[in-house]
Amino acid sequence: MLQYNILSVAKRFSEYETLGELFRSANAEIIELTITERIWLIIKEIISQLADL
Repeated sequence: MLQYNILSVAKRFSEYETLGELFRSANAEIIELTITERIWLIIKEIISQLADL
């Protein structure tokens, strides 16, 4: 609900973009962040295992 409110305000300032497009863009950024976090965790685990060796 909070994301909807923020995106609807953003839509008011930039009418050229539909609300659906704003959601898709925000979702893509969230997914990217999640993937980045997962990759970072994998890298940290590899470094940790190499340090143990």
